Amino acid sequence: MKLFIKILIIFIPLFLLSASIDKNSDDDFISKKLSSPTEFIESKWVDSLMNTMTIEEKVSQLFMIPVFSGKGKSYENNLLNQLKKVQPGGIILMKGEPYAHVILTNRLQELSNIPLMVAVDGEWGLAMRVDSVISFPKAMALGAIQDDQLVFDLGYEIARHCKRVGIHINFAPVIDINNRYNNPIINIRAFGDNKYNVARKGLAYSIGMQNNGVLAVGKHFPGHGSTTTDSHKTLPTINLSKKQLMENELYPFDNLIQNELGGIMVGHIAVPSLDDRPNRPASLSSNVIDTLLKKELGFKGLVFTDALNMKGVTRDYELGQIEVEALLAGNDVLLYPENLEIGIRRVTEAVKNGVISEEQINEKCFKILKAKKWFSLDNYKAIDVNNVLNDINSTSSKQLNQKLTEASITLIHNKNSLLPLKNLDEKKILCVSMGSKSSNIFQKHLRKYTKVDTISYSNYPNESEIKDILDTVTYYTHIIIGQHGVSQWTSKRFKLTDDNIALAEKIAQLRPTILSFFGNPYALRYYNDLKQFEAVIIGYSNDFLYKKYIAQSIFGGVGVNGVLPITINDNFKSGTGQLYEATRLKYTEPYEFGLTDTIFNKVDSIIQSAINSNATPGCQIIYAKDGKVIYEKNFGYHTYKEEISVQSDAIYDIASVTKVAATTISLMHLYEDNKIDLTAKLSKYMKDLKRTDKKSIRINKILAHQSGLHSWIPFYRNTLDEKGELRTELYSKDSTKQFSVKVANNIFLRNDYIDSIFQAIIDTPLYRKKKYRYSDLGFYWMAKLIKHRTDKSIDECAQEWYYNSLGMNYTMFNPWHNNDTLTLVPSENDLIFRKQVVNGYVHDPGAAMLGGISGHAGLFSTANDLAKLGQLLLNKGTYGDEYYFSSKTLDVFNKSYYKRKDNRRALGFDKPALNKGDIGPTCESASQQSFGHSGFTGAYMWVDPMNNSVYVFLSNRTFPNQDNKKLVEMDVRTKIQQVFYDVFEP
Repeated sequence: MKLFIKILIIFIPLFLLSASIDKNSDDDFISKKLSSPTEFIESKWVDSLMNTMTIEEKVSQLFMIPVFSGKGKSYENNLLNQLKKVQPGGIILMKGEPYAHVILTNRLQELSNIPLMVAVDGEWGLAMRVDSVISFPKAMALGAIQDDQLVFDLGYEIARHCKRVGIHINFAPVIDINNRYNNPIINIRAFGDNKYNVARKGLAYSIGMQNNGVLAVGKHFPGHGSTTTDSHKTLPTINLSKKQLMENELYPFDNLIQNELGGIMVGHIAVPSLDDRPNRPASLSSNVIDTLLKKELGFKGLVFTDALNMKGVTRDYELGQIEVEALLAGNDVLLYPENLEIGIRRVTEAVKNGVISEEQINEKCFKILKAKKWFSLDNYKAIDVNNVLNDINSTSSKQLNQKLTEASITLIHNKNSLLPLKNLDEKKILCVSMGSKSSNIFQKHLRKYTKVDTISYSNYPNESEIKDILDTVTYYTHIIIGQHGVSQWTSKRFKLTDDNIALAEKIAQLRPTILSFFGNPYALRYYNDLKQFEAVIIGYSNDFLYKKYIAQSIFGGVGVNGVLPITINDNFKSGTGQLYEATRLKYTEPYEFGLTDTIFNKVDSIIQSAINSNATPGCQIIYAKDGKVIYEKNFGYHTYKEEISVQSDAIYDIASVTKVAATTISLMHLYEDNKIDLTAKLSKYMKDLKRTDKKSIRINKILAHQSGLHSWIPFYRNTLDEKGELRTELYSKDSTKQFSVKVANNIFLRNDYIDSIFQAIIDTPLYRKKKYRYSDLGFYWMAKLIKHRTDKSIDECAQEWYYNSLGMNYTMFNPWHNNDTLTLVPSENDLIFRKQVVNGYVHDPGAAMLGGISGHAGLFSTANDLAKLGQLLLNKGTYGDEYYFSSKTLDVFNKSYYKRKDNRRALGFDKPALNKGDIGPTCESASQQSFGHSGFTGAYMWVDPMNNSVYVFLSNRTFPNQDNKKLVEMDVRTKIQQVFYDVFEP
C-alpha cells in the first residue's frame, strides 16, 4: 500500500503538469515531440568513425572550447592554428556578431576532420551572446506568462536562430527553482519559485527547441536556485536533504527527463547530502551524476559540465585533474577547459593508466557522435553567409517578442479596479519617471490616450527636486510613477535607492498613485507597503517594449494576463495577478499581423510624391485594424518654408469632417435621449422657420443632403466694401461689447451680424427639385438645434459627451485659445477676406463669422484623436469600457435612406459610391457598410465595419492657397486607403 501511495505521489504531479499544458495551450506540443539523441540512432557514419578513431581523437571529441568572433586576425589565426594541432568535438559561441560568427564557424568546420558541434549559452536567445539580434524576455518574465504555447513558440524560434548561424546546442533552459530573492547568479534567469510552473515552462521551451532540431540542455543540476553565492567566483553550497531536493529542486529535471530532454548541465555546486566529500562540486561527483542523474532519474542524454574555468571548480582542483574527475563522475562533454591541450593529454594518460576505462571513453564518444548524426553533421554543409541578420531579426521574431512581452505584464495590485483607467474627463494625470532624466517611450505612449504631464529625474533626487515634485503632485488627481533604472541583479539592492522608495511612498500618500515597475520584481520587497499604491503593474525589464505596452495597458490599450512567478512578500505571493482585457486602441507595429516593416512603403511613397508635387506641405496618417494602430506617421512640415515639422500633436483644421466628428455624434446623443425626432420637421424645434419655405424640411433630409438647400453662401462677401476691405461698421480691430465675435487675429465681427447669416439662409429659396445636393447650410441649423435642445453650444456638448472622456485632448473649436504655433497648422494665407495667415482660426469663412463654432466646420483635431472617435464608431458606441450610444442608434444614422434618388449619403455620414465605377469619396475596396467624411482642407476620416478598420488623413492642402487642388486631383487620400485594403485583402 505504501509503495502504491509513493507511486501516486510521483506521478500525480506529472499528470497535473501535462493537464495544465493542455489547458493553457492552443496546441498540445508534448504530443509533437521529435526524436532526440537520447534515442538509439543506427548509423554507419557513427560506427565507421568509432572504428577508425584513436583514443586521443575520441577523448578530443569530449571537449568543447569557447570561440569569440570579431576579435581580430591575431585571435582567429591562433584559434585556427590550435585546431590544426588538436581538434575538439565542438565549440561554444561566446561574444561576437552573427555575420562574423558564421564566417569563422565555416572556416573552423573546414579544418575539422569530424564536423564540430556548435553550442551557445542563449537563454533569452542569441542576444545573450551575440550583438545586433533580437533579445527575448528573460526566464522570469516567461514564468509570468500563462499560455505555455508561447514559451514553446519561443523555443522553436530560438532554435531557428541557432540553426541559421550553425548552432546545434543551446545551454538552456534554466530549470533551477529560484528560492532566494538574493540569489546572485540565477534569479531572473529562472522561471520562478514554483516547481510546477518551472517544469511547465522548461518543458515547453525544451520541446520547442528540440522539435526544431536544436538540443536543449537543462541546467544547473541538481539545482542552483537556493544558493547565495556565485559559482563563477566560488563554490556555493546547498544544505538541503536529498528528500528536500527530490521534492522541489529536482522536480523540473525529473519531469523533463521523462519527456526526452536531450541534455543536462551539471553545476559547480557542493551538495553535502549527496556527496559529503569536502569541496566536491556536483559536477565532479559520481554520486550526483552516475548514481542520481543517470541511474535513479534515468537520464540517457548528454551530460555537460558547466564551464570548467569557473572558480567553483578551479579553486580546489588543478588543470587536467578537473577533466579526469569530471569524466569519472559521469559527464559526457567537458565545456570551456582552461587549457585544451593539457586537458586532452591528462585524460588520455588516465585512460592509458587505467584510471578511466577505454569503454567509458567509447561510450561517451559514441553518444557525442550520435548527437552529431542527429544534427545532420554527417552531411554537413557550410552556412549561408547572406542576409544573416535580417533572417534572425525577422517579422516572426518581432511578432513573437511582442506577444511574450505583452503576455508577461503583471498587475499584482489594483484597488477598486482602477486599471484600466476610465472616466478620463474626471482625471488630471501626472507621470513621474524615476531613474530617467528625460522624457521616454513610456511617457510618450501614455500621452497617446489623454493629456499626461510629465516629470523626469534620476535615481538620486536632491532635496530641492523632492520638494518641487511633491508640490507639483498636489495639482493632479492621479499620479503614474514609472520606476526605471532598476537593475536585473541583486547587487546593491537592484540599484533601487531609499530616496526613490521614500519619494514614491510620499507621492502615494498625497494622491492615488499607480506604480509602474520596470525591473526585477524581487526589488519590490524593499517598499514598506505596496498596498498604499492604488495599483502596481510590473514589466520585467526596462526594455523598449515593456515601456511601450505597460503605458498602453494602464489605459486598456493592451490587456493584462501575467501572474507573478515569484513571491515578493506575504501579501504578494507567486501566482498573484489580476487580469483584464483591452478596451481602447492599441498602438503596435505591422509585425503583429505578420507583416513586414516595409509593407506600407507604398503609402510613404504616395505621400512623398504628393509633398514633392506641392499638393500639401505635410500631413498626419493613422490606420487602425482590429482596434490596433499599425500605421501612424507624420510627414512634411506645417508650411513650405519647412520651419516646423509635422508631429503627432500637430492640430489641423478638419473642415467638413466637423459634420460627423461634432455635429452628427452630438445629434446621436440627443436621439438616444429622445430629445430629437429625426423624421420631424426642423420647424418643430425652430419656430422662426414656420413661415418660410423651410418649414417642411425634415431633419433626416438635411443630414442626408436631400433637403433642397443650396450648397453654401459666401456670407463674407457682403461684409467687404468696394475695395475688398472689411466694412468698418461691421468689424473692429478690438473686442468690445458690440464687437465680440472673433473672426481672426485682431478682427471682431459685430454681434448682431450672426442673425443676418441665418436670415440669409432663410431668404435663399430652396431648389424646386429636391435631389441630392451637398449642402453646408443645413448644418448651420444643426448647431442651433443642439443649442436649442440643450442650452449648450455644440462645442460644449461635444466636449462633455465625447472628447473629454475619450481622451481627445487635441480636439476643439477655436484652438487659438490655448495652443501655440508649434502645434497649430495654418490652413491658408487668406488674401481676400481676413488678409492674414489663418492659423488656429477656422478656415471656412462662414464658420469664422459665427465665432469659429458651427455645425458644418470649425473643429480642429489630430489624426490620433480622430482615430479614437473612429474606433468608438467602429465599436458601435463603446470605448474604454464606457458607453456612449447604442448600436441601434448608429445603425439609424449609418443608413442610406435615399438610394433610389441616387443619393449615397446616410444621416450626417458620407458613404461609398452607390455603383462600382462611380465617383465617390472612397477607394473601390471600401464596403457599402463603411462611412465617414472628407474635409475641404484635406482632412479625411473613414470607418469600415466589414474591414474592421479606421483610417484618418489630415493635411492642410489649402496652404498657402485654397485653389490648390492637387491633393484631390492626385487622389492621394483614397490611393492610400486602397493600399491599406490591398495589404489585408490582396
